[in-house]
Amino acid sequence: MRQNLKKLIAFVCAVAMVITMAPANAEAAKKKVAFVKSYTALYENDTNKGVYTYTVKNLIKGQKVKWSISGTGKRYAKLSKTTTKVSRTTSSNKLTIRTKKKTAAKNKTVIVTAKIYNRNGKLQYTLVAKTAKIKVLPTKIQIVGDAADQTEFLIGKTYQFQFKITPANATSKNVWSATDETGTKITQMTSSGAFTPAKEGTYTICVQAKKGSKVVKTAKKTIKVGTTMTDAKQTAVKKIVAEYSSSAKNLVTKDSFQVTNAAGARSEVKSIEFSTDGKEVTLNLYANLKDEKEYMVTDGKMSYNFTAHIGQPVSLKILTTQVTAERETPIVYALYDSYGIDVLDAYPGTVEYDYKITNGYLTDQNKIFMKKVGDTGIINLTYTNKDDNKLVFKDTATVVCVAANAAEDTNLTLTTSEKAPNYGVASYKDNRKVASGSNYYAHFRALDEDKNEIKYDAVSFESSDPDTLLINNESNGVAKVTAVKSGTVRIIVTATNGKQEYTYTYEVTVAEPAYLKNIKLDQN
Repeated sequence: MRQNLKKLIAFVCAVAMVITMAPANAEAAKKKVAFVKSYTALYENDTNKGVYTYTVKNLIKGQKVKWSISGTGKRYAKLSKTTTKVSRTTSSNKLTIRTKKKTAAKNKTVIVTAKIYNRNGKLQYTLVAKTAKIKVLPTKIQIVGDAADQTEFLIGKTYQFQFKITPANATSKNVWSATDETGTKITQMTSSGAFTPAKEGTYTICVQAKKGSKVVKTAKKTIKVGTTMTDAKQTAVKKIVAEYSSSAKNLVTKDSFQVTNAAGARSEVKSIEFSTDGKEVTLNLYANLKDEKEYMVTDGKMSYNFTAHIGQPVSLKILTTQVTAERETPIVYALYDSYGIDVLDAYPGTVEYDYKITNGYLTDQNKIFMKKVGDTGIINLTYTNKDDNKLVFKDTATVVCVAANAAEDTNLTLTTSEKAPNYGVASYKDNRKVASGSNYYAHFRALDEDKNEIKYDAVSFESSDPDTLLINNESNGVAKVTAVKSGTVRIIVTATNGKQEYTYTYEVTVAEPAYLKNIKLDQN
């Protein structure tokens, strides 16, 4: 009796379990069999380390899933199982991506297929996952190529930067950018890494390897764009002006330039002249340029082409408008054609001078000399062509007397002689180191842009610390200097020309005087 009771209880429990399980399977059977998730990108080295789980849902107990891989990248993909059972209502399998650093694996396709069979082995469903591409995240990105190796960058030139990705089969969206010294992004960088700087300065070139919007790796390179020739144009029959982004005074010489015509024949450069700011370099040629001929100017780094024009003159223009006080100033004028080119060298003639100058005169060489800053004068010129006396042009200009500009080339030296030093000797060097307890003379001179000494109306000297260095000015533009004690002091030189004052400052060192430290006597 007891045995029958146990059998009855077991039967009731089994029926209860069947009744309990039946709704879940029945519910699963009603829903569409599908993948929980499909992938479109399979990264070998992402956070999941190249392992992806594919799960089929809405299955019922007793079904089996057979898995397979297809696509151009199937050799780089492997499933952990070929057949899986159903656990409750799902069945899962793991897919592993291993490219073995093969470049050929990049962007190859992988398609996962799951076939569902019932307990009798009959095929019920075939599921095909979305096509996925094999990808590898970059572990490193570098800026490489010829542009990356450049040490000199110029305005207007295009530099093609390139990148190198590690590993070689990595897949990423690589984005180029460039920023200036303030960190502002500039537009002169293309999406392919071509950079054409528009002005001087320091720039940061950057390339980012991205996965979607996320930056994976970054490489940067700092470059400096230097002084560059930005244009070249004819201004006269024998003159070409090369324009620079900043001062080229310490950058180019006469030998830096070459002028050639379309056939390659050279026009030799006789000399060059710099504008005050150094941004314009005038090339003076030995021979006339030819009308309507193509020429190229190069400084060895940049080149520019222009068409020469030498037309018949249409106007005369006096270019001199200022005269430096106490200095003979030549009258500069031009004979322009309709293109604005000075064609005087191609149309020789005679020039007659007439003038009315306050506190001044015209020298025998037709140079203007004026004494007082602020005074004015009127200059009249009449040009007559040598071959055609009917080709006559006139111009009138008002000139004003000005003080000399502050000199950039100056000397201050301290000597034991009241006589001015010989600045011209090769061994000359300014002396600004003196010994305390000694007396000296301070000498000053300034040169203009033509290396001529500027004659100031008055020059005075002042010490920033009279307790260290005492200065007494004399009437001849020289000062007596007494070094009182050791230390560093500044001498301020004030040069006066008319009503204009110019100040120059120099640092002077006062050292302890030399003295006998010891003496050694011979025993004999």
